[in-house]
Amino acid sequence: MSGLNDLQLIELEALRMLSQAAEMAVARRDKLAVEYKGQGVSNPVTQVDREIQQLFAESIRTQFPDHGMLGEEGGGFGHDADYQWVVDPIDGTINYLKGLPLYGISVGVLYRRVPVVGAIWLGTGELLHARRGGMAHVRDQPLHPREVPGSGLLGVRHPGFRTTPKMAGTGLRIMDTRSTGSIAYDLAAVTLGWMDFALLRAPKIWDVAGGVVILEAAGGRALWYDRRRGKWLPLDGFLVLRGQRLESWSRPMLVGRRDVLEQMARCVIPSYPPALLTSLREGIRAARQAYRRCRTAP
Repeated sequence: MSGLNDLQLIELEALRMLSQAAEMAVARRDKLAVEYKGQGVSNPVTQVDREIQQLFAESIRTQFPDHGMLGEEGGGFGHDADYQWVVDPIDGTINYLKGLPLYGISVGVLYRRVPVVGAIWLGTGELLHARRGGMAHVRDQPLHPREVPGSGLLGVRHPGFRTTPKMAGTGLRIMDTRSTGSIAYDLAAVTLGWMDFALLRAPKIWDVAGGVVILEAAGGRALWYDRRRGKWLPLDGFLVLRGQRLESWSRPMLVGRRDVLEQMARCVIPSYPPALLTSLREGIRAARQAYRRCRTAP
């Protein structure tokens, strides 16, 4: 891997791009043109989303011509490059549309699929950033997560998780859970100590690539659930099946304080509806059959 100076340069450039993107988001939030991805109105995209992603794409091509990029709004490039920038131009677009400041702009940089630089700007004004091996910062100040000794736990919990009887023996006291509508904001809130954990059902890579670097630099931890092995594992990199691209990555995740995760990982697991389990089994069976046909083909 390249040395620390390279990561410092990447972090500084990520902050410069992110600051420009934040200015654009604030300046344009009252003059929005909105479209919808797919059916219904639950997945909107604005022209600002696309313009912010284009800003990153142009800057990366200019400053780092040998790097690649992928983003939520498509239009990626350099998929085989060692360094990949992963951009979510606005995570929490519905909140952004409605004027609720619980949204964020997130950028993560991977080196051979390992997250090494992350930066998030929040609609509430905070700018978090870190690089692998360095400290987490809020703007230019070291990030020290908020601690309230003796308080119960507050966290994010997406639908689709269940607790086992082991929970009763952990001593964990969960006061309540929240849903912000933005995974980037959730990760930042956990990193800052505003919340203690987040159970994320199926985040996409652009939702979390920036946040996990900052979280771990601030002393937190990110885990992903391995369905095949039936256990939580450290998120040391974004792995996909051979032939798949990084943008296909999506896994159940548990993030938060290390002491909390150590206990929660023993008693909280994803729960899958019967129809989904059937679909997964059929997909695995079909893949195995296709593999056997390929091996026996002349």
